[in-house]
Amino acid sequence: MNGKIIAAVIAAIVVIAAVGIGVSMMGGENKIGVVYNGNGGTTSDGETEYLLTSNTVTDNRFTRDGYLFSGTWNTAADGSGTSYSTGDSISYPSNGHVTLYAQWTENSGYSITSFSTVNQTLDLAGMSFTFNGHAQSSYGTYKVSGTTIFIAYISGMSDITWDSENSRFTFTYNGSTYAAWFTFSGGYSNMIGYVSSDGYACVGITVTGDISVVAHTAKL
Repeated sequence: MNGKIIAAVIAAIVVIAAVGIGVSMMGGENKIGVVYNGNGGTTSDGETEYLLTSNTVTDNRFTRDGYLFSGTWNTAADGSGTSYSTGDSISYPSNGHVTLYAQWTENSGYSITSFSTVNQTLDLAGMSFTFNGHAQSSYGTYKVSGTTIFIAYISGMSDITWDSENSRFTFTYNGSTYAAWFTFSGGYSNMIGYVSSDGYACVGITVTGDISVVAHTAKL
């Protein structure tokens, strides 16, 4: 075979190989950064995943019909891996990637139609209220069913006890005694109160219909 023809054939093989490598890289074989996977959800552009190079976990861009984003990501699709929340630090290999899967909660059941707080004799600015791990700001849109746990917590509270006679918690804060309680209206039953092992004041109810919730705190 003519030397020039051989050289041309070799050059063509090299070009084809290079193109193949480029396709492989674009196809996701050499992604570098954090891959956010919708885990059943899609972005507004219909994407099922996207790649970012930031070492800080970002806000969720996915939505999923019939579900609400739980507020966490996980290295395993079924939630059995390492969990991350927005703002957490995350690292990835210098020549590779880590995949985070969106975690979802089924959005079925009854609506929490309203949520409000009443500080009767003291403004406990640090008091936070959540339900089933969702922050207070989520109450207006979240749906619940079955057993739902509401939590009242303030950093520095101690000596927390459940006063079953008055259906409220008492606790010590900055040397004074306070009370915290929830009132519900709408479809619910079987209210119970307890203090969790990690020091949270918890109220559980069985949700049977739409409900509204008021959280109260007062100095005793």
